[in-house]
Order: sequence, then structure tokens, then C-alpha cells
Amino acid sequence: MKKILLQLSAFILIATSLTSCSGDDTVIQEEQNTHSFARGSYWDGTLGLDMGYGNYQITADPALLLADLEEQLRIGGDTVTLQRVRIVKKIATNDANDSAYMLTASDNISTTIGIMLSKSVDGKFQLQRDPEGIEDPKTVSCRGCNTGCNLEYLNMPGGKLPYCNENGCGPLCTKIETSLD
Repeated sequence: MKKILLQLSAFILIATSLTSCSGDDTVIQEEQNTHSFARGSYWDGTLGLDMGYGNYQITADPALLLADLEEQLRIGGDTVTLQRVRIVKKIATNDANDSAYMLTASDNISTTIGIMLSKSVDGKFQLQRDPEGIEDPKTVSCRGCNTGCNLEYLNMPGGKLPYCNENGCGPLCTKIETSLD
């Protein structure tokens, strides 16, 4: 009887330790999948609406957008706390007849990050994707002095190219580009 109880105790101990290890892995995997699902759900859907008269409303959760854009900055080696996210209409630096939309966020000091958007006929904003599906959408961040290093874009034959316009900021102006997906 003693021998059976000892074997049963050993078996329960081993089974418990194996189950607890695999249980931790499952929790970690579920957390990673939840993050990926959440990221996909808001970046792949409608991010905002054109309310008319130059008013644009963000419909995705601004806190999630800010957190993800801060993560993009961190990946690029720049750790800042973003304060504000918005949709802005920009005019191409090299073509006054071309306008585009960007989702931008800034720390209200010297860093701005943005990503190009497309607007559907019904006024919904989504990420601007490569029509051939080759490249992931990219964020572009500009960091420099308070009065310069502004996020702008050029109208190029291959599409719209975001860049950092120094505006007198000189070598203090730095650009970081990261893939969103």
C-alpha cells in the first residue's frame, strides 16, 4: 500500500509540473495572438471618417493607435511618449495640385510619426497599401528642432513618398522608417 501511494504521489507531482509548464506557454501564446488580432482589426479596417469642411474624425481607438505608433518609434530606436493623434490633409511639396491624407501622431515637442492613408468615395480612411501587395505600409517619423523637421510627402511616379522637410533644422532632423506589418 505504501509503495502504491508513493508511486501515485510521484506520478501526480510529475504530471502537475508538466501541466504547469505547458500552461504558461499557452497563456503567452494566447497573449501574442490577442495582440496580433487586435492590431490587425484596427489597422486593416476604417481608421477615420471625413466629416466635411476639413474635419476628420478618428474612429479607431486613439489609445491603441498611439501605443502602436510609439512601438514603431521604439523599434526605430526612438523612445517618446506621443500626445496626440490625428488625420491631416497634406499637399505634395513638389505638386501643389496633389493632396493626400496621413494619420499622424506627435509628442508636441520635436517628434512626429505618420502613415499614408487612402480615402474611399464614402469618406472612410484606411491604410494606403501597395497595390501590388509587395511592400507593407511604412511609418515615417521625423525628429528634430521645434520649428523644423516637418513630415511632408512628394508625389512620385511610383506613389506618394513621405519625407522629413528640414525647414532650417539641418543635421538635427532625422528620419526613421519602419514597416507596420
